[in-house]
Amino acid sequence: MDTITISYLLWVIIAITLGKNKPSTWVWCVALNIVAIVLIIVAALNRDRLSKPLRIIYNWYPIWGIGIVFEMLHGYIQILTDRWYDPVFLAADVRLFGTIPSAFFEQFYSKPLNELIMLGYFSYYFLPYMIAVPLYRRIDKRAFHQTVAAVFLSFLPCLVLFLIFPAQSPRLYYTHFRSVPFEGYVITAIEHRLVSFGGLLGGAFPSSHCAVAVAALLQAWRHHRKVFYLFLFLVPLLSFATVYGWYHYAVDVFAGWVIGVFAVRIVRFIYPCAHTR
Repeated sequence: MDTITISYLLWVIIAITLGKNKPSTWVWCVALNIVAIVLIIVAALNRDRLSKPLRIIYNWYPIWGIGIVFEMLHGYIQILTDRWYDPVFLAADVRLFGTIPSAFFEQFYSKPLNELIMLGYFSYYFLPYMIAVPLYRRIDKRAFHQTVAAVFLSFLPCLVLFLIFPAQSPRLYYTHFRSVPFEGYVITAIEHRLVSFGGLLGGAFPSSHCAVAVAALLQAWRHHRKVFYLFLFLVPLLSFATVYGWYHYAVDVFAGWVIGVFAVRIVRFIYPCAHTR
């Protein structure tokens, strides 16, 4: 996992350094990536001598590090291209479904239904922990390490594709298509606030929510069936919510599913681990 993480950080450094649309803070971003690489190398070389708190931080960084690497892309989405790919993805949706899926679902909007569907979308922030925590509590940590690696590996390709095919999302790029306010209760309000303050402009394709969720689902099937049955409700709801709430194009969801599946297959090949249900 360390090799994959370092490879991604090096790719970001190269992309930012050679990119044409550098913000004024680009040197600091490169420096932070270099520091992260050094810390990972030092931790990996001394993993057997780390104190218990540092060992926990090191073991869990593929999970808590997701938020950090995500936030570091703010301001850098168009480092490689000036183009927004929203028209391409919207056209693909219309070709597949004959309409704009998000606009079609507006006829079913109601506060109770919106709240239920946003529960699925909101669950994204907890899914990795819901499967990783019970696996970490086991004496044999192989299933845990395989799972956190699968989750992290499902996320990293999404970040790379954000820079190659930046897209704002139908919620932001096609505001004139929206005709019904998206209203709910507590969870809907919280999610609106989180997306407004923490959303990544340009990070629509592919859906990292769906990639991570599918990876977590597949790992739960292999290693924790009780969690899997809960995920069997939450993951489809999350995937549907991304389109229902105008957060993603349908093709974003499909791409996220594919990335999640391939990430799991790659990690299971690199880190083989028997079924532990």
